[in-house]
Amino acid sequence: MNTDIATKYPWVPFYEAVADKLLEYKSRDGRKKLLRIILNILNDNQLHNSEDEPVGKRLFYYPDDHLLPDVSPYTFMFFMACSCSTTQGKYVTPKRKRIIELIAKELKINKGIRLPKNDEDYYAIPSTQMRQPGNSRFDCKYDGPGYWYQNEQKILEANGLIWDQFECAIMYASNPNANNKRRLIESYNNVVQNCNGVGYGLTRGMFQIRPLTYLTIDQNTIRYLQRFNIVVPAANELTGEKYLSLLDEANNKVIGKVSNVNSFLDISHLAYIKKGSESEKRNYWMVGYNRGSTNNQWERFEKDEIWDGLVDVADNTQIQHLKKIQPGDVLILKSSYTKGSQHNISAVKLFKLAIVDSVEELFENNLYGVRCDVDYIDVEPKEFVNFEGSYRKTIDPLVDQNILEFVKSVLAPSCGNTEMSSTTSELVTRYAEFLKRSRNLILTGAPGTGKTYLAKRIAQAMNEGLELKKEELEKYVGFVQFHPSYDYVDFVEGLRPDRCGDNVVFKREDGIFKKFCKRAIEKPKTAGTGDVDNFNDAWKNLITLFNESENGCLKMKSLQGKDLIVRLMDSGTLKKVEEEYGYDSKWNYYFNKSQCYNVYKGNKGVNSGAYDFYREP
Repeated sequence: MNTDIATKYPWVPFYEAVADKLLEYKSRDGRKKLLRIILNILNDNQLHNSEDEPVGKRLFYYPDDHLLPDVSPYTFMFFMACSCSTTQGKYVTPKRKRIIELIAKELKINKGIRLPKNDEDYYAIPSTQMRQPGNSRFDCKYDGPGYWYQNEQKILEANGLIWDQFECAIMYASNPNANNKRRLIESYNNVVQNCNGVGYGLTRGMFQIRPLTYLTIDQNTIRYLQRFNIVVPAANELTGEKYLSLLDEANNKVIGKVSNVNSFLDISHLAYIKKGSESEKRNYWMVGYNRGSTNNQWERFEKDEIWDGLVDVADNTQIQHLKKIQPGDVLILKSSYTKGSQHNISAVKLFKLAIVDSVEELFENNLYGVRCDVDYIDVEPKEFVNFEGSYRKTIDPLVDQNILEFVKSVLAPSCGNTEMSSTTSELVTRYAEFLKRSRNLILTGAPGTGKTYLAKRIAQAMNEGLELKKEELEKYVGFVQFHPSYDYVDFVEGLRPDRCGDNVVFKREDGIFKKFCKRAIEKPKTAGTGDVDNFNDAWKNLITLFNESENGCLKMKSLQGKDLIVRLMDSGTLKKVEEEYGYDSKWNYYFNKSQCYNVYKGNKGVNSGAYDFYREP
């Protein structure tokens, strides 16, 4: 295991070791032995006090104190993550430490594996509340009082499905080939269809046994992923296929793309600590749009719907600001100057607002920068003086509360007046789902309040499965502006005059609606070949080949036919390596999925301002 992971999240090696040991108890006789181990642990005096029962007892007993006839592996894993079961609901670390010690002893866990002991050792793992058994345990369908006594065979059958899925999850994490993937999906769906109250609970269990492969799904995670336009299916709609697809999407959009997020563990941890107010979920940056005093970049920014900034490689503070920009952040384009006869009054004028869609690094001579795809929102230019902070550089974090309140008031109409605390991405998700059901949606507001911006975001969410770039999205999204002279001929079809030699003839032409309908039924095509776009399938097959290779490397050909060796990194990106450097490289040549897709479509691998390693590796 990566030593950085074990250092940052000390619980991971121990939890994985426990999961491996539990496989030894998969048989029916083995589960009987496991129940006896659980009873031994619960009978330990250090887990009792004069006011309450042992920590975690409710996981293995029903309300009438009847012991479960069987136990699932995930229920056992939740036992290690439990909170204190006192009536005050306090979190008692000493009892949790004792449970861990007893489990390590009873299961004979390798003594070289460090036991998590402190609160800090459990970062990223969701805490499970033990007061309601159904929150943390799922076995089978509940059919009323007395069910547990009368239907023991059904309980055994349901737990058998859970143990099968548990084993498949570990196998897929160890070797994610096509066969293990198929088995994992089938076993996941069997549990969901036959076991009681699974919801997102299965993902929490999978995260605990292999947190580098699986992501826990809870409300904190859902809110965090929405910042990146990742829509999590409802709990009762989350199948095995959808869950693995969700993991792929999180890998492609978040892991390695966002500062300090390099694994699902980081997502789980950040999702928890960022679960508070809207201000914690997005950053606000004051940014420039001039290069020097005269080189105005606004026309280019507006045309390409981008913002980019370049700073000297020696300016570490500016570089750190640029690296912290992430999807969902707000960029505030401004100009800074001084006023007064003595030029002693600092002033700043806000020019435009932009919501960041994606971020890409740039390297140019001795400059470092980022290029952001953005959605611009109109704002009436507004001047501020006597403000807090300094905003004279390429990028500065916004710290002045008056400016912040003004920016939020501009953004609020595009998020709905009654929902000012919701993030735009949350509303986009909600509106897209509503539109799928109702087939119509009306957005109202004065000019410049973000209606067009919000409509575009909803359209992108509706086409999410196609993974389209902005310029490609225009093929599948149409805008129509109605006015008094607009008629059937313009909208549907009609006769239009056309010149045929010296004569004027009338030809039937499709209106914008009919043209759009024809485009809508066409499948996305690749730019070069006209074939159906199968990049996602090809990419998944490529990742499988990497995972099945001996050293995580594959020999490939460049577009010029040159031989090269490529390694799959933990972050999901690809890296060019050489044998003479021990399958590492002297230079950092990285290729991510979206950039490889650009080449697949016949475009440049990277945008202007960065070297195109894809074509000249």
